[in-house]
Amino acid sequence: MGTSLLSLTNCNDISVNFPRNDFYWKYGGVSPDCPKILRPLNSIANTYGLSSPIYQDGFYFICDAYLHFSMTILYLNSRWLKKNKTSKTNDLKFNHIAKLVNRFKVKHNNKYSKNLDFPSIDDHFSESVTSCKIFHNNHFSFHSLAVINCMIVLLYQSELVRIKEYPISSSRIKFAKNMCLNTSLNQSYLLNTRFKNVPPLFWEASTSALALSPSVILLTNLFDNNSSYGKDILNSYSTLVNFFSTLSSYHDSPKIYTKSLGDISSNLKPIYNFNSKNKDLVYLMRKYAIYKNDTNPWLVPIYNAYLKFKCCPIINNSTLITARYLEKGKQDFL
Repeated sequence: MGTSLLSLTNCNDISVNFPRNDFYWKYGGVSPDCPKILRPLNSIANTYGLSSPIYQDGFYFICDAYLHFSMTILYLNSRWLKKNKTSKTNDLKFNHIAKLVNRFKVKHNNKYSKNLDFPSIDDHFSESVTSCKIFHNNHFSFHSLAVINCMIVLLYQSELVRIKEYPISSSRIKFAKNMCLNTSLNQSYLLNTRFKNVPPLFWEASTSALALSPSVILLTNLFDNNSSYGKDILNSYSTLVNFFSTLSSYHDSPKIYTKSLGDISSNLKPIYNFNSKNKDLVYLMRKYAIYKNDTNPWLVPIYNAYLKFKCCPIINNSTLITARYLEKGKQDFL
């Protein structure tokens, strides 16, 4: 259970030559059975014809976003397999993908406004070219940014996996934690902003998969009584739970995520309570902390899925027991 409900994309899936006037290609022509909701777009496309594009709607950009997403997932699925644990190229591969993802995010920020404004769903198919442009700009910008945020969380949470054969330094761990937590907060804000303007009936089921890992990151941090982030984390997590709960009326996958978050919460509580009893180990965990009470190992999947092997559930995720976590990184204290 993780990103498995999202189909991976490769160049062969989208290696077509999109027409220069892709707006007319998608919405133009004579169509007696054209759905009522698309008729204004059909009218605009036919009015302007084939002479020149009305505007670039950003479809190519979302294709590029999913290519980056698939590249990231394919790497993470095998990053911690036995054959790769001691590979000298592991860091080089991670740094390469991190640079590509960061470069793509900069490209997104340069193309789109950082502060998205979602117009009312009732107005997005008006017969105004300007209105259509605004709608498509925000629609593709939102989806691209949601994919980018999910990529960042997935990529950096893989840095938090504790492997004895391949220990990651405390400075890298703290950097990865900050990236995961801040990006998860941003993902919650992004989804909440759109949720306020676009009814759940119009949401795609796949969007909920992009919110799962950020939800788990936020849930993990709820147990640590974080004074500096506490209120933001609680509000952001509640937002995502409400998001899953609402979409459950229209799709099946959010139902799975809602139940899974409840199960994760029930499992984390006794483990974190057990960890807190050993004050010496709590003290040592501060070496990896990004705030005062960040003294528990975070719940992160080893193979990019929280439930990959049903027969052996303990090997799906990195250890949550403080003593085992520290044992795998004892070289940090030598």
